[in-house]
Amino acid sequence: MKSIFFLISFFISCTSIQGSYEPKGKTILVPSEKVQEVEQYDPRYSKDFVNKIKQAKKLIIEKKFNESRALLNTLNDKKISNIERGEKYNILGLIYFNQDQYSKSQILFNKALGQINENSKLKNQILLNLSASHYKKNEISRSATILTQINESKLPKFDIKKKHLLSFFLAHKLKRDKEEVHALINYFQFDQNRSDVLSSKFFSLLKEKFLGFSPETQKSYIEKYKVQKNNLAFKELVLSLNNSFKQQGNRYAVDELTSIVGSEYLQYQSSISYHEPIERNKIGLILPLTGEKSNFANKVLNGITVALQNIPEKFELVVKDSQNIPAIASEKVSELILQDNVSLVIGGLFSNTSEREYEAARKHGSVFLSLSQVNTSRFNKNKLLFEIQGSVESQVRAALDKENLSFLGSRVVLLYPNNELGHGYLDEFWNQTGDRGFDLVETSGYEKGINDFRPAIGKLSGIEFSKQKEREYRELVKIYKKENKDIEEIDLLKPTIEYDWVFIPSFPKEALQILPSFKYLGIKDAKFVGGPSWVSRSLVAQKKYLKNVNYVTDLEGEKKNQFIQQYKTSAGVMPKLLETLGFDTVYLARNILANNFSTRSELASYLDSKKNEIGYLGEWFSEGSIWYKKMKINQL
Repeated sequence: MKSIFFLISFFISCTSIQGSYEPKGKTILVPSEKVQEVEQYDPRYSKDFVNKIKQAKKLIIEKKFNESRALLNTLNDKKISNIERGEKYNILGLIYFNQDQYSKSQILFNKALGQINENSKLKNQILLNLSASHYKKNEISRSATILTQINESKLPKFDIKKKHLLSFFLAHKLKRDKEEVHALINYFQFDQNRSDVLSSKFFSLLKEKFLGFSPETQKSYIEKYKVQKNNLAFKELVLSLNNSFKQQGNRYAVDELTSIVGSEYLQYQSSISYHEPIERNKIGLILPLTGEKSNFANKVLNGITVALQNIPEKFELVVKDSQNIPAIASEKVSELILQDNVSLVIGGLFSNTSEREYEAARKHGSVFLSLSQVNTSRFNKNKLLFEIQGSVESQVRAALDKENLSFLGSRVVLLYPNNELGHGYLDEFWNQTGDRGFDLVETSGYEKGINDFRPAIGKLSGIEFSKQKEREYRELVKIYKKENKDIEEIDLLKPTIEYDWVFIPSFPKEALQILPSFKYLGIKDAKFVGGPSWVSRSLVAQKKYLKNVNYVTDLEGEKKNQFIQQYKTSAGVMPKLLETLGFDTVYLARNILANNFSTRSELASYLDSKKNEIGYLGEWFSEGSIWYKKMKINQL
């Protein structure tokens, strides 16, 4: 796993609010559904204070941040106790944090700390919040210093997990591999569901790093953590190491390990049983064959059918209907693996089901070829996953290629949709910070479904845009024109451009509204980069009105024309996107299955050792534990 800067996206502590510890995007403060069954408030809180705190948290869950802030501000500081003021300012800081206003959140977290003299649970939760806010501002040293001030014994288990996760991200940023492993071992110390541990996006990273250490370093970890007898993740590490020694025929190492941890420790066996049997020439396919999305599925099937007709090998295609329902899609993927013994699964036509389908395949150790992006953290991806259209990681990597940066410039801002996909791009840009020679100047998110993108764009350019300011600006323009003054002197909505280009992972329909909005706000010379969908007919038709617009796309080799002619000859029509994806996926599957594999473990080991894979058109290369598609930037 390469050393990269991960955007940490766990939930900040807010007394009884629990959250996910997985990097799902920038929104780190929205409480999850997994709250404590009975919320425990400090008995010194008044009844009225508790009621308002509960209401404020409910509003946060609903993302009604302004309403939550207004409610909290009705709590008069002079009429509430110090401990209550600490709670109030902690939650206010949480709200600002979730609105990307990290400096304001730090002010409020520090103000909250100033109200508390005792070494309480709340004080340590606020310290955790403050440390995370410094991390978000890339103030790594300060974040790490504050984290050391936390008294872990005062925190509940779910906050201890968050503390160790933050420790992991800090260590990763500082490129301290050993500290990363310490943090992740402790992160898993309370987990008692072995299935959840082994399927965690962090366990594979922990295992990779631990097994990559020298024998002496491994031994030091075993000596330190053997006392954590219930740490299932660490037990799995020790068992993996023991099995490795056995496979090497290293009896001395096996005996030494046994002497350290004891023979009973090594009798532990994982309850996860990856479904090993595979029939090499049997391929699983999961598509929405019924319902309103069925026409898209048929296009993919057409591409797959043509590909199967054009290769000498004979593959049996086992097709299941996902109905475009995530739960059904997951169930059908499991059936393909457990009942039909397919060698790999092709699916993920739409993003709403792709993650669930991939999770089901991953759970059983199956290769998954996803037709769309899988909107999950890179930590949850491994070398059994190929994203045919090009993953978020592949697109960001291509955009940040040195050659492209020399053309685009090194200063970039990100304008992204405030959803899981947008957060994936945000995470990946932060992941690449420090490694790729670029400066992420600013980020701004917009809500899906809106028609006015100017407030979000204004944030990138130092403009606090609002309808009222727009009206004021128009009035000033009238006055300036009447008085023959230069309207350029009006600085009410004057942008501050401190960036060279903007990455916008939007769909074409949104892009047609977003791009003109930059010009409206006086931002005339910036370059724009979008995803592969920007090559759509709707955007191309408006090309003459759009300036400096680029998009990430596949490498177009000499095989492109050969493919088009071959498809047209076989099918009698020109291939479009979905037919092309289906066609290329079959060729990728064919190359993956070129050798004879009798078990999934053999196939997984083979892919783990591979550095490159190809389809008919697409090419992939591996780095760390994931596959990247080779992509480039084209001008619209």
